Amino acid sequence: MTGPLGLSCILPAPDKASRIGAVLAVALEPPEVDEVIVVDDGSTNATVAVVEAWAQRFVRLKLIGQPENAGKTRAVIVGLRAARGRNPMLRDSDLIGPATAHLSRRASPILQGCAGAAISLQGNAPESRQAVERRIRWPS
Repeated sequence: MTGPLGLSCILPAPDKASRIGAVLAVALEPPEVDEVIVVDDGSTNATVAVVEAWAQRFVRLKLIGQPENAGKTRAVIVGLRAARGRNPMLRDSDLIGPATAHLSRRASPILQGCAGAAISLQGNAPESRQAVERRIRWPS
């Protein structure tokens, strides 16, 4: 990659060995994502080994390890500080059924300069989604 990076996908990942591979497969696929940063938050399972195996195949993937679990907020801050992209994308590392198209749809308006942020509220958060939809006027 040459020039400044556009989009950095940050994944806090405490003890997510069973899910992180599926999430990485999706996060690394869209061309809009310039780097993926996994912040291991003191995992006691094979999370680090899984991410290291992926990192051997994908130069866009970076693993940051924390010696002990400091919480999701701290993991997000660590990831944001390490991100080289102009636009961060925060994702959970245990998404159920993540889709590449979903990531691309959320990234495109930001990268095109049409939005300053994207909020991804899945079907498992209906109250949050409804609250946001009441406050935001969606384009037709």
